Amino acid sequence: MKNVSGTLASGRLCAIMGPSGAGKSTFISLLTGKAKRTTGNVLINGKHDELSHYKKLIGFVPQEDVMLRELTVRQILMHSALMRLPTQMSYKQKKNTVLETISFLGLQGVMDSAIGDEEVRGISGGQRKRVNIGMELVAQPSVMFLDEPTSGLDSSTSKEVCELLKQLAHKQGLTVAAVIHSPSPAAYAQFDDLLLLGKGGGVVFFGPASEAPAYFAHLGFPLPPSTSPPDFYMDVLTGRTKRIAGPSEPSDGVFKPSYLFGCWDAKCKGNDPLLGLTAELLGPVRWGSLRGTGAANRLMRKKTRRQAREEETKQNLMSPTYGSVGTQVKPNAFKTAWYAVSDYFHDVWVYMVDVWEEAFSAITCGLIGRGDQSGRRTASPFVVFWLCLKRATYQNFRSPVLFIFDQIVHVMVGGFISIIADNKDYVGLQPTQVCLSAPPALQKAGCVEPADALRNVGQFICIGTLFAGISVGASTFGRERVVFWRDTAAGMPTFPYFIAKIVADIPRIIVASIACCCTLLILLPLRGSILYFALDVFLLYAAAFSMGYFLSSIMSYRSVTIWSTAFVLVWALVFNGVSPSIADIGKYPEPAQALWAISAPRWAIEAYYIREMEARDWYELKGNRTGVVGVTVQDYVKASGANSSASASMESGFEGMGIKNETIVGELRYGYHYAHKDLAFVYLSLVVVMWMGLAFFGMKLTNRNRQK
Repeated sequence: MKNVSGTLASGRLCAIMGPSGAGKSTFISLLTGKAKRTTGNVLINGKHDELSHYKKLIGFVPQEDVMLRELTVRQILMHSALMRLPTQMSYKQKKNTVLETISFLGLQGVMDSAIGDEEVRGISGGQRKRVNIGMELVAQPSVMFLDEPTSGLDSSTSKEVCELLKQLAHKQGLTVAAVIHSPSPAAYAQFDDLLLLGKGGGVVFFGPASEAPAYFAHLGFPLPPSTSPPDFYMDVLTGRTKRIAGPSEPSDGVFKPSYLFGCWDAKCKGNDPLLGLTAELLGPVRWGSLRGTGAANRLMRKKTRRQAREEETKQNLMSPTYGSVGTQVKPNAFKTAWYAVSDYFHDVWVYMVDVWEEAFSAITCGLIGRGDQSGRRTASPFVVFWLCLKRATYQNFRSPVLFIFDQIVHVMVGGFISIIADNKDYVGLQPTQVCLSAPPALQKAGCVEPADALRNVGQFICIGTLFAGISVGASTFGRERVVFWRDTAAGMPTFPYFIAKIVADIPRIIVASIACCCTLLILLPLRGSILYFALDVFLLYAAAFSMGYFLSSIMSYRSVTIWSTAFVLVWALVFNGVSPSIADIGKYPEPAQALWAISAPRWAIEAYYIREMEARDWYELKGNRTGVVGVTVQDYVKASGANSSASASMESGFEGMGIKNETIVGELRYGYHYAHKDLAFVYLSLVVVMWMGLAFFGMKLTNRNRQK
């Protein structure tokens, strides 16, 4: 943007128009503080200030109808009103405000109807657009910006929306500005003022819409009869309309749309706009100076560097020798690599500065009382938590049929794992007489070491629950990312919203773990406590949901389905403590061991395995539980009750199998310890908290420009 000056007056509706690349949305972002200005000033009521200081009094209606589609019109507007209206207003007053807004928007007949989406039929597109506007209107803003409010609507509905905006401006005294694309003549006639931007971000016209035809006629672009004014202006800005030269101008002069910037500059200086057509006044495009401080200065320098590189590339492409036979323009590889590296570190630095500025602002707002200067006190964090909890609970349980259908997935997961786990158990060391009389090929299994498949059963449980839990947990935040961005931009604190969504998911996690256990226990060789096993599955599901939260916080919901597969396989197959075992992991460097320490499957399998070993009556396991470090040949022979001659024969038999007076099994095999039977649950709980914390920071630290 360059040389953009003007006034947005209260009680008037302004249309912001221009071709693609003119900076219409950028203009609103600069005004509202979503993007940083490099230079220039904003005056509010004649005083230097920033609109970002009055976020609670600013309404922004995005182009897309960003709202929760499963809620009704009344629920959406009521939630917005309770979140953003002053706390001095009573609940009854806020409810009346919502009903008045519904009446003003003409939504009385559908106020208890769900919004609907592509799959579930709901209200019409025009009604949805009115709800989109109503979400900001119920907050009683002083200034309202709209991004293409007529996009996707027919001409009749577009006119109705523009008439509604005009009534808002005139009757309620709001300052309303709307980016609008190709409006119909009837819709365009509703606007009081017009801001025309040309390609490159300069002003072509800014003033009352009724004065635009005379201005362009003076420049040699008279509006033809029966022609739509907005379409005509777009043709002028894109060079598709031929200019009628004046009597004193050369007939062979070539007019370019960029000359319109000079015409408007001349008018702003009090001169005749036609003077802007002379070569002396046109000159090069005048960008704003590099004045400014902090991140704004760095952003401008970055743009300048990149623009210089783009111009250099463009000149190379336009070179007469480019593409000819035997010639090739070869870029400097070192320079290209240096640009890429410097841009990367510059982006990281600007990002860190932005995070620090937000953190510092939050601290000063809490300790010193600075921040929003609107003077409006809205819902406290506790109220925000309660409102978001009620909304999230309704989302989760709005349809009993859908909720039951979701549990079928967990029932099937438990059933499949149960079938796989059938006949996979722990068979300990066999009696000595059996081992001595067994064929050599069978002496290892049950004699040298027990037959143990329980770890593999735990591995299957982890894979199934992680797949099911992540897919469900990712939908908690993934399906409403854009709604979260809009609410955060309107001033909603992130932490109460995040906690409310998690609390609302706890019943889903409990029901999912119970549904899985009901079928899992059918064929599972469980010997330990069912309650401890259910706790293990519950914590594993909680970890899976938390992983889903994290993935959906850093990537789109559609990408989660792909990345979750790799995510599950890495944690449930590589870092599960089965292969390599916990004993083998202890030989790795300590930084590498940390990957197993933060693995939910590792602790879930360990908790399951230790409880199962504790519940079995094999001798080697009993000895371990009494504190004996290892079961030796003498311990084993002594426990058999054989006499001295038989004992000697048994020891010689073990020696013949290659087993001397050494430990047959450790305290527990694979590096597990009975002392961890309760500690494993604690560590598993900490892993759940860790993934939730990562999900929260993922929400705060990614897509930051969408939350402003």
